Amino acid sequence: MIAKYVYRGDVIDYTPDVDVAAGSVVVIGSIIGITKLDIKAGQLGALALVGVFDIVKASGEGTAIAKGAKVFWNATAKQITTIATGNVYLGEAVAAAVAGDATARVRLGGPAIASAGSPITSLTDNSGGTASNTIAVVSDVDGAADAIAGNTAKINAIIAALVDYGVIRSAS
Repeated sequence: MIAKYVYRGDVIDYTPDVDVAAGSVVVIGSIIGITKLDIKAGQLGALALVGVFDIVKASGEGTAIAKGAKVFWNATAKQITTIATGNVYLGEAVAAAVAGDATARVRLGGPAIASAGSPITSLTDNSGGTASNTIAVVSDVDGAADAIAGNTAKINAIIAALVDYGVIRSAS
C-alpha cells in the first residue's frame, strides 16, 4: 500500500511547546491554522485549517479590507493585513471591513498556488481534440507565439474557474 487514508484534514493534530489560547493563529512552516480551544503545553490539541473566522486587524486610517481581498498574517503585530511582504498568506476576506473595525471575517482553507498570468513556454497536445477545446500543438517555431498565447489564455481561464469555485486559491 502506498497511501492509507487517515482523516479529512480540515483539522490537524497539534501539540504546542507553550500554552496556546483558543483563537490563536499558529504558523508551522507553510501550514497556518487557528486553535478552537485552549491547548496546554505538551498536550495534544487541534488546529482548524478551514473555516470562516473573525480575526483581529489593524484599525484606523487606511486599514479597510475589501470583500474578496487576500489577507496575510502579521505574526509580529498578531493581526491580519493586506500586505504580503514579510507576512504569511492566510485566506480571503468574505465580508468588507472598514478602517475602524477591530476584526475582519476571513475564510481559511484550500491549497495556495502561484497566481495565473505567467506565460507558458512550451506545451504539446497529444489528445487529438479540436483547437477550441484542447491545448494547441506547439511544434512550429514561426507559429509558436500564437499557439502559446492561446494555450496560456485557456489554462488561465481554467485556473480562474478553479479559484472562483474555491477548489484552489491564489497565494499572491
